[in-house]
Amino acid sequence: MGSVSRTPQAAAYIDLAGLDEGEYSLPVRVKAAEGAMFTRVEPDQVKVVLSRKNNRSLKIEPQVLQSPSPAYRVLNLTPVPENCLVSGEQSQVTRAARVVCWLQLAGLTQSKAMEVPLRALDKNGQPIEQGIRLLPARASVYVVIGENLEHKVVNVKALTRGNPEYGYEMSGLRLQPDKIELLGTKDQLAGIEEITTQEIDLTGKKQSFVQEVEIQNPDSIKVFPSKLLIEVIIEKSVEAGSKS
Repeated sequence: MGSVSRTPQAAAYIDLAGLDEGEYSLPVRVKAAEGAMFTRVEPDQVKVVLSRKNNRSLKIEPQVLQSPSPAYRVLNLTPVPENCLVSGEQSQVTRAARVVCWLQLAGLTQSKAMEVPLRALDKNGQPIEQGIRLLPARASVYVVIGENLEHKVVNVKALTRGNPEYGYEMSGLRLQPDKIELLGTKDQLAGIEEITTQEIDLTGKKQSFVQEVEIQNPDSIKVFPSKLLIEVIIEKSVEAGSKS
């Protein structure tokens, strides 16, 4: 049965205690293990450059590289966390002017959270690749997407059905308001110059009245307001008045 021999292990190190920033040539020291003896250490000296670490907090700026489809738009971008700590060599940290994250939103049709890497840029917009560290290195960006809607103001036309009591007639309508705002896509609003109300029943009416009426909503267009007040003016007909 053979025996196993192990080579004693040693640890080489340099002492940085009490040193400020600068360039140093320091001796290599060795901590010998028990049973080991050293006659020479190579290299016996090493060059060391010490620089001060610096920290700087910058706001994270989400940047959209590719936008959603034309039917949608970005309503809000919220990075979490809001700030990034730039740490590293003072000269490089000082160069950092912005911390950005680039978003690819092509084809996005609904809101979502995206985890993206962060990049530090100098004042010319060039990435700083060395000498710094970003904490955190990635951020979550909450992207709020909405339909790309347009506004349009149009007239309202009140619709009626039936007839007042015999001897009476409708002499007028007063709408409050008489114009409404439409909110929809460009294609939905194209060609719409007027919008109508639901029908008001005049059957058997003998006197004026006020009624709240809803707006008819074609193609799911958003309307503001969705209801309006209509004053229906009922009077005796001219023929009925002459006979009496």
